[in-house]
Amino acid sequence: DEATSDLEPWADQTIQLTLQASVRDNPTRAYAAFASPAILGSPSDSGPRRVVVVGLDTLRPDHLQTHGYTQPNSPGMQRIAQQSVVFRQNRAPAPRTRPSFRTATTGRWPLPAIEAPTLGDILQAQGFTTAGFVANVQLSPRLGFADGYGLWSYDNMSDADVQVDRVLKWMQTHQTEDSAVFLHLMDPHIFYLAPEPFRDRFTADHDQGKLPDKFNRWNVTRWFNKGELSDSQINFIKARYDGEIAFMDREILRLVHAMDQMPGQTLFVFHSDHGEEFFEHGAFEHNHSLYDELVRTVLWIRPPGGWSGGPHMVDVPTSLVDLVPTVLDLLDIPTDARPPTDGTSLAPFVSANKRAKTEELSQQLKERPLHLGYLMLDKERWAVVTHQNKYILHTITGQEERYDLATDPGEHSDLAAEQPEKLGV
Repeated sequence: DEATSDLEPWADQTIQLTLQASVRDNPTRAYAAFASPAILGSPSDSGPRRVVVVGLDTLRPDHLQTHGYTQPNSPGMQRIAQQSVVFRQNRAPAPRTRPSFRTATTGRWPLPAIEAPTLGDILQAQGFTTAGFVANVQLSPRLGFADGYGLWSYDNMSDADVQVDRVLKWMQTHQTEDSAVFLHLMDPHIFYLAPEPFRDRFTADHDQGKLPDKFNRWNVTRWFNKGELSDSQINFIKARYDGEIAFMDREILRLVHAMDQMPGQTLFVFHSDHGEEFFEHGAFEHNHSLYDELVRTVLWIRPPGGWSGGPHMVDVPTSLVDLVPTVLDLLDIPTDARPPTDGTSLAPFVSANKRAKTEELSQQLKERPLHLGYLMLDKERWAVVTHQNKYILHTITGQEERYDLATDPGEHSDLAAEQPEKLGV
């Protein structure tokens, strides 16, 4: 009929595939393996659709030039930001990898996310070819992150250049197909040992002292608690972190440039899973508190081809829980093909033909409470952010904290004792 006249002749039908293998030489111990079949339709006039989600492990936004950082450690990402929508008040649900990525990959809060379909599941069912390339044990296939991905490449602590090479090699054989790629980059995570010449690009003005090249959370915390870590050495550690960002920055720009040369339309989403603390509140690394140096995260969206005249800054509170519904909207995935999500689509900020709706959406996001928690390396606590206030509850002791994020973005003035009537606001 007319409704299906433009579709392939087998559309809306159940068909049977017969696969046959021939064995050459010695058939002893010969095996055949078949993956999930993918049905590829005729290409559209505009070419294939692609979405590339880039997860940036341990990247705090205030160490990027686009977010006001003064070190020239991210010129490539600054160029990308000029063509992107930058959500400056984005937060993760947790200060650590696994729960944050569960939310970012499903659009559900961390606990319901465990059983929820991934973005790969959803897009694979819509005919997209899917692949993931990850470098953190927290994203290993056994944890469910690989669900819905035809290929899931896991190489713990792999450097950004290797990861980008893998993506581009895979894309060469799939560039004519609708595709969804998840790329995870691990570089800003400790041990801060970027390849040369990036490792010490920013360390010249700081004293390494007796710090070894390779250190971990426990080493640094012990030295700090014993008074054996100078301010200059702390700045040296930060500079090594910036070197990792600079190396990763070069590779991200290489990825975007290469993908832009391919046929079709590529939507890029960049996000981090948590930040990194350098003793702003007396601790180092991550997974031990709910302050913004840990839960404030990157969220940038670059539409196909990029926008000019940017970056387009959005200053309303957003969350990683919004990522999946936003991508589904931008790809026009049918509503009845979407599982439930806990997030809100940010597509009106990104899609030119939907921007008239941003005023109402902005108010909705300002009033929405965002919850934070899921600690592992310190005593349990939970937090909520709403109306530029952050409330933190220490569940064991009952201690409460409240911060006005508009006037005290560094969270140094606890207002809980001064204004108890506003607790929980």
